Formats: sequence, C-alpha cells, structure tokens
Amino acid sequence: MLRSIRYIILAFAVFYLLFVLVFVIVSLISYNKNSSTYLAAFHDKITKAGSIKKKKIIITGGSGCAFGINSKRIKDSTQYEVINLGLHADINYKFFLSSAFDVAQSGDVIVFIPEYELTVTRGNGYLALFNLLSINPQYFKYCGPEDYCNFPFYGGQPTKTSLSKMLLKSFNVQEESFYYRSAFNEDGDLTSHLGSKSNWKNCSSAKKVDIKGESGYFVDYINSFHAKCQEKNITFFFSYPAIAASTIDAEYMKEFTKEMKACESFVMNDANRYFICDSLFIGTNYHLTANGREVRTSLLIEDLKNKLK
Repeated sequence: MLRSIRYIILAFAVFYLLFVLVFVIVSLISYNKNSSTYLAAFHDKITKAGSIKKKKIIITGGSGCAFGINSKRIKDSTQYEVINLGLHADINYKFFLSSAFDVAQSGDVIVFIPEYELTVTRGNGYLALFNLLSINPQYFKYCGPEDYCNFPFYGGQPTKTSLSKMLLKSFNVQEESFYYRSAFNEDGDLTSHLGSKSNWKNCSSAKKVDIKGESGYFVDYINSFHAKCQEKNITFFFSYPAIAASTIDAEYMKEFTKEMKACESFVMNDANRYFICDSLFIGTNYHLTANGREVRTSLLIEDLKNKLK
C-alpha cells in the first residue's frame, strides 16, 4: 500500500515537471518582446514604472484600472508622477502587488484596486498570468509557489480550457476589439475604448454578481503587504473598485466591508462611493466608458488628496 502511494506521488511529480518543462519551452519559443498582444503591455508598464526616479503613484489592479483611470489628471492634481499597471484580473493580486513593490522606491505610493471577485481567492494567477509569462518569461520572478502549482490545473477558476488551447494562446496572436498592446498610452491607461458608447443594456454582465467565498486570507495578505511597504517607506492604499451599481452583491459587500475594518488605516474610501451608474460602463461591470473614467478619476483624485495631506 505504501509503495503504491509512493508510485502515485512519483508519477504526479514527473507529470508536473514535464508540464513545467513544456511550458518553459513554449515560453522560450514564443517569446517576442515586440508582441502586439494586450498582455504584452505589462512589459511596457513595468519598464516605465522602473524608469521613474521622481516620487510616483503606482496604480495596480485588473482591467477595471486599465479602462477606468486618467493618470494624467491624477498627476496634474497631485504633483506625483503616475503609472497605471492595471491589466487583467486573472493575473491576480499577488503578482500585482509583487511587481508594484519591486518598482516602488522610498516615498512612492501604491494604490491597489482589485476587482471584488479577487478578494475571495488566494491571490494566485490563472490563464491570463500563464499567457503573460509565455510572452515575457522574465516576470516569473513575481510569481509565488501557488502560481507554479496552479498552472496545470487552474483550480477553481471559471475559465476552463485545454492545455493545447492554452499553448496556442501563448503565441502572439493579435487580440480583438479594445485589447492590444498599443491601446495603452505612456501612463499605462487604456485608450482604445474612449470613443465607444455604453452597451450596458445588451451586455451579458448586466446582472448581479454572485461572489462566494471568504475574504479573510485576502485581508490578512494585504495587511502583511502594508507592513512590508512601511518598512521601505512606501505608502500603500487600498481603494474599492468602481462597479456598476445594479450588479452589487449586497450580502457579500456587507461581509467584505466588515472584514476590511481590519485594514482601516490604509483603506482610502467607502465602497458605496464607487457604485457608479450602469450607463457609464461598457462590456463588463468594471469597464468604464470615457465619461465614467472621468467620474471615477475625479473621485480617486479627491481620495488621494485627502490621504496625502
């Protein structure tokens, strides 16, 4: 019996190592620093962030940040340089925060704005992270042990796909619609959607979100990250995300905001402040139109000014 268990463990280990080997080979074959895909923009964003020597605000989170921030207005209002690292929620928060911390210097500010669904995960990445790393494998340094374990299985992730499909997605095929590398401006803000009107009434996301799970791990993690920032003289803020008002999960929000009282010292706003009119969204309940982007940016500027006094 014991021998059988050992064989099972050995077989699993061999399978996993083979998977990692295949991933590395595919990453190296498909690596192209000039890739035009949306996720390739991470390289531009993080390189720009690392090149800024003046005091700066680093905004990080999912695509809600990419769509919904006007960094130039924040820069003009706060006198900080601003870089928006927002890209895709499935990269998840451990990678977001690790990369932001790596390029932050003493005196800088990190503003973390995750989508609500991420708060009930353990922060490890899924398909988007796999694809990002296949384009830019040098950013493995921002991954944790859970990410390596998660690649073969994508445990609990709604996006289900075959290994072959994931490998095909790793190659640098131009993404459609708003999602391509050159759609970002020099501050890291997505601009390709700014001429589009809200399609909210016809959007499949126009329904209440149903978020299940506990947020205790998330709260503990960002508390630890806050302490880590303090040691380096980096200011860390958590901001609630902008979300279409009609899609709020009231039960989840009640529990989550209660949990977040443990982070009160670095939470920069009230969740209700960012429940925004549905007509200011496009595609999903986190993607703001041009007008929505300006509304949300104005709120964020007010919050930053209050906290940076």
